[in-house]
Amino acid sequence: MKEELNKFLEACKSQWEGGGKRYALEEDKEYTDLVCEVAGNIWIGGNIVKYAGEIFNYKKLGEKLPEVDFFKIAVYSFIWWLKEFKHPTTGIRLKRENWDEFVQRVQEDIPVCQLAVDESDEMIMYEDFIILVNAWKYFKDPKIFFHMASYAYLWWLQEYGNFTDKDEGEEFEGGSGA
Repeated sequence: MKEELNKFLEACKSQWEGGGKRYALEEDKEYTDLVCEVAGNIWIGGNIVKYAGEIFNYKKLGEKLPEVDFFKIAVYSFIWWLKEFKHPTTGIRLKRENWDEFVQRVQEDIPVCQLAVDESDEMIMYEDFIILVNAWKYFKDPKIFFHMASYAYLWWLQEYGNFTDKDEGEEFEGGSGA
């Protein structure tokens, strides 16, 4: 599972690096920060639910799942955590300075989330993300962001971790930005 986690995290890093370049407004500020100034940080939670819903709809229709959406969920969890607990803006320098801490916290959180998934015998669903986003509004617990990234990884692992639908050497679609 460590190999798959490393691949997932590298794809996520590619997402925020690519998005950080394309959406840069100033050195330490991105357009995501501007949107959050207008709509509030909860806007990021809406994006997470949107990507989870898109994955769910593709699965329901029997279509190829947009792998990049799993990465975007984890990256938006990172950006939201960064904005709430580290700095009000999220330029690429700030992301680089805080990425390792976020990854460490997610790695510590995965076994907790894995246990919940194993005990439920159900697939992770977009409703799990709706619950977590709503929980943030009421509890303001930073673990919520690590749960969302962990669930994005575990959901991705359920769909892509066994490499049956793609060649093991195939590159991720990372870098399209989040």
